[in-house]
Amino acid sequence: KAGETVVVSGAAGATGSVAAQIARIKGCRVIGIAGGPEKCQWLLDKAHLDAAIDYKSEDVEARLAELCPEGINIYFDNVGGRILEIVLGQIAQNARVVLCGGISGYNDEKPSPGPNNLMNLIIQRGRMEGFIVLDYLQRAGEAIADLYGFAHLAELGDAFEKNDVHCDFLSWCISMFRISSEKLHKMVPHSIHLDTAVDKKPPQIPSGEVLQCALKMSR
Repeated sequence: KAGETVVVSGAAGATGSVAAQIARIKGCRVIGIAGGPEKCQWLLDKAHLDAAIDYKSEDVEARLAELCPEGINIYFDNVGGRILEIVLGQIAQNARVVLCGGISGYNDEKPSPGPNNLMNLIIQRGRMEGFIVLDYLQRAGEAIADLYGFAHLAELGDAFEKNDVHCDFLSWCISMFRISSEKLHKMVPHSIHLDTAVDKKPPQIPSGEVLQCALKMSR
């Protein structure tokens, strides 16, 4: 909801950068967590987030306490681990925690210990739920249409590196999800070969194409 405080980890990655900007577009106050000054500056200058925290050089717990004195309403988690534990300790009442990834532990030989403060979800009456895009295939057309609208109205455009790439919009959506999260800048086509690009109407995506998109994204 507009006015809520949203925190996104992995905020300069392919998934986190889109999630953070959608929250901003919806009127939320958005704080991104990323690694390194370049990524954090990009979040401020290009993605226009309200604040950015460099987990490599800053005290994340202290910075969140400073930036979120009334607590965190929504946390979109891409990293897990210690960052997740820190955020759980600072959630607001009725907070929602979305678990989308666990980058911090992907290469661990042994599973990392889980957060030791899950009780705070009970105290704050919060909710924590896993998010996998395949559960929302039936709404893929709706999502693509919304992203198209944001990009067409330049809501997302200034936060992506524009390349002279000529492709259909569906292929662009697929490419966005396949780009490595290690890359700071994402790719937006310079021109979209859609008749609807002229009259600014969102594309009507056939169900077969939605399924094809989902299958490619899941590989």
